[in-house]
Amino acid sequence: MMRGWKQIAWGLLLVLIDIRIIVIDLLPDMIGYLLISIGASKLITTDKWRTAVIVTSLALAAMALPGMVMPADGEAGRSPFGYVFILGMVDGIGHLVIVYGICCLAASRALEEDDKEWAGAADSRRKAFLFINGFALLYHTFTFNMDNDWRLASFVFILAAIAMELAIIIFMFRTAKR
Repeated sequence: MMRGWKQIAWGLLLVLIDIRIIVIDLLPDMIGYLLISIGASKLITTDKWRTAVIVTSLALAAMALPGMVMPADGEAGRSPFGYVFILGMVDGIGHLVIVYGICCLAASRALEEDDKEWAGAADSRRKAFLFINGFALLYHTFTFNMDNDWRLASFVFILAAIAMELAIIIFMFRTAKR
């Protein structure tokens, strides 16, 4: 089971890191989502979130295929492969579901081991991630109507989302050591 948590953590890290040369993604999100799915399938639990994490990560892995060679941001939100903005929003919502589910699985495991403190830590990270990233997704939908004065707010949301994602990844590595 420890290996499953490590695979989930490494998968989240691969999804977070985006290294591109021109339009080719050197660390495709598809690999990260597949690692998350494989890791979640190794967890021994009957929690409903396990299936949700596996199915959502497989769907996002399939959706990430065109993203391996798609520009990070097309002209006016369009690319030859479709609408980058819409794909980005669907990916963001799916990623939110995955991380929320992973934190629920960590809390469920902690409660099975009668460790209420660890379950509380997983629950607080889940709520913080949901709040920060959910708010960032809502904010992102309104960026088309905003002028350049909102750049600082966008930057703050991006930093908060990255910091929260890193906190979740570290928490998953710590969960694997338990």
